[in-house]
This record gives sequence, C-alpha cells and structure tokens, in this order.
Amino acid sequence: MKLEFADLYYIHNFKFTTGNTKNKYLLVLSNTDSESKLILSLPSSVGRVPNHLENGQFGCISCDKSHFNCYRFLQNIIVTEKSDFEFPKDTYVYGEWIQNWNSKSLKMDYTVEGVDYDYLGKIKNEYIVDLLKCFVSSIKVKKKFQRIFSSILENLN
Repeated sequence: MKLEFADLYYIHNFKFTTGNTKNKYLLVLSNTDSESKLILSLPSSVGRVPNHLENGQFGCISCDKSHFNCYRFLQNIIVTEKSDFEFPKDTYVYGEWIQNWNSKSLKMDYTVEGVDYDYLGKIKNEYIVDLLKCFVSSIKVKKKFQRIFSSILENLN
C-alpha cells in the first residue's frame, strides 16, 4: 500500500477500533502530516442527508445551520484517473468522520494487494479539490484538518 494523497482503496475486512470488521473504502486525504500519520476517511454508502438538503446532487452538501457536511459521489460515475473506477452505490464522505490514522499500522494489517485490499486508483483532481474545498470551512471538520486541507489546496493551484 502506497497510501498517497487522493488514493482510493477497498479494504477487505477493515478492522475498526471496536474489533468489528467490514469491507470498507478508504480514501487518503493527506499524507503530509508526517511520515507515519495519514488523514483519511472511510466513505459510506449510507446516506444521512437531511431531507431539506437532499436534491440528488454530486459533490458538496453542507449546511452549518443544520450541522451537516458531506461530499457525495454518485453511483456509476467514474471517479478515478486511469483505472475508471465508479462506486456501485451513491457514496458519502462525511466531514465528522475524517480521522488521523497510522500508516504503519495499515500497512501491517493489509499486506497483500488483491487479498487484503484492492487499489482502486487516484481520485480525479477535480473531485479531490472540490472535496477539500467542501471540508475546509465546515463546522463539522476539525480545525487542524481544515488548516491542512487549506494548505493542500494552495499547493494544488
């Protein structure tokens, strides 16, 4: 696992801190915090968009008044460069679910590509930029992540 910025993986039997396991997507949002620390999200196919914000759009859905923030990838739209991966269901990245993770731990737990995990590709630049913009000013995203995402966006321009 390279675990580089904007990499998307499918982890077979992802191990949660609770001990439970489940097949999960893993999106690397930053690997610049330090050599061993990653900022990532575990996208979900479970939509929790409030009815008054729901209009089926692709991209950022955010409302500070409602304390809600997510980025939605619509199903059957190619989201990666080169590999042509598309999510089979609408898939959501929630601002409050962004977290730090130890890259060494991930690499030790998921060692064999095609068995422990599948590399799905790098998220297209236009989508990763929109996703970071969605999170950089949301009240649902921790300030430390907002600062890192803001710095990444400056370097991408």
